[in-house]
Amino acid sequence: MAAAAGAALALTLLLTSGAGARQHELTLPDVIRILLSDMGDTLTLEPQGPSTAVVDGRARDVAPGQRIVVGRSSRYLAFPAQAAAPWALEIGVEGPVSTAEPGLVHLGPYLDLAALERHRRLIRVEAGVAARVLPPRPTLALGDWATFELPERLDVRPDEPHAPTRLNGTPYRGGFDIRRVDRGFLVVNHVGLADYLASVVGAEMPRNWEIEALKAQAVAARTYAIQHLQPDEIYDTCDNQNCQAYGGMRSESERTQAAVAATAGVVAMFNGAPIEALYSANAGDVTEDSEHVWGTPVPYLRSVPSPGDAAALTVSWGAEGYRWTRTIPLSELADYRTFRNGGVGAIVDLRVLEHTPAGRPLRVLVVGAAGEVELFGDAVRTALGLPSAFVELELTPVESLELIGAAPRRFGALLQEGHRIASVRRSVAFATAPPDIELVNGAVHVAVFERPPSLVLTGRGFGHGLGMSQWGAQGMALAGHTFDEILTHYYTGIELRVVT
Repeated sequence: MAAAAGAALALTLLLTSGAGARQHELTLPDVIRILLSDMGDTLTLEPQGPSTAVVDGRARDVAPGQRIVVGRSSRYLAFPAQAAAPWALEIGVEGPVSTAEPGLVHLGPYLDLAALERHRRLIRVEAGVAARVLPPRPTLALGDWATFELPERLDVRPDEPHAPTRLNGTPYRGGFDIRRVDRGFLVVNHVGLADYLASVVGAEMPRNWEIEALKAQAVAARTYAIQHLQPDEIYDTCDNQNCQAYGGMRSESERTQAAVAATAGVVAMFNGAPIEALYSANAGDVTEDSEHVWGTPVPYLRSVPSPGDAAALTVSWGAEGYRWTRTIPLSELADYRTFRNGGVGAIVDLRVLEHTPAGRPLRVLVVGAAGEVELFGDAVRTALGLPSAFVELELTPVESLELIGAAPRRFGALLQEGHRIASVRRSVAFATAPPDIELVNGAVHVAVFERPPSLVLTGRGFGHGLGMSQWGAQGMALAGHTFDEILTHYYTGIELRVVT
């Protein structure tokens, strides 16, 4: 689902909507630069075709299938330079001889400690000197060539732009710009726009959905991408739900490629500028006005019916994001970050002060023992950790339940539902008991359960509810609507243009 931080999004919307929007000549980029997340402190790249690696400005050829390992800790052997002989080059099977320190030769890097020990013994026998094992250090290794220090920057470019490269096991198209930052790496994937969109469509929507829904997603993803280009930054967008989901080649398919190709160059426009093409998984039967979500009115992000959302009922995972219930003990709410940071103390009351015309809570007052905080729009969803802000709130008082001779399974079910055992007493012994009574060592146990005051939330939909509903798009496609009808329904007053 496409999303953005509230303040940044509000500013973007102000700049790109309404009568004052800039009129400009729009062109599509050849390449999109995606910041890849959660890369860790070790990278393994395996280009599947001929490539070039540029290590701190020095270019090296990479053969198909040759691995580039960056950041893995390895060791070097160090011994006096005068003891070095031509045979030293011959045994450096895991890396070259390096003269990184005056007067010393370094052999390595060694990822295999057994090989290090063999070479250490060989140096002692052949050269008559004791080689010193240096502490492990992160390096870059490319075949039988390596760096002594971890490089500041690595660029990997396949000779054929569409050729795949495996990065930590995941195949991506295009090249990589890798920079060392703090204790890890900043990794940016440079990929062609069509390849990027084919991956986004498959990451954002099931690939077996109706082709018209996939085509609508392709146009929304293309529009969102070009709206968020950052030519002055080192990347344009990210690969997670804060931008658009992107999974490299794993999330593309022939169907997503076909959806992108069938809508090649199509962009959703309003007043001559690409729109902020927001979308969410399920709007819960009706989308919302933008000012009721993040406070900024946008003419094409208007509340519209979304009856196609009911298509989510066809699968269990879709139904769970269409109608849902959550129960949160009030004692736990005080630890939620919004209320903890606000210093409201123990939560004693929550009430809706105002609803939107579509039926979502617009303003919710949270009352604590030490203060109050008011939630507005989508903050209801984010502060309470809910699937959506389309929710009804109900406070339940303390509930008490007495069970006589209940089976252990019933005990477990109540505990899982949030009850706690207030007391347990043992009755007198019985020889027999009715079928629905469980005897424990010939006696009946009577347990009193209590459930503390809780907030019960009954909701519908999944996501912020702005713009296109993805399940709604699927429902419309199943009903025979085309991608352009889907898009013009969810984005009020837009036009679709082909941009080259």
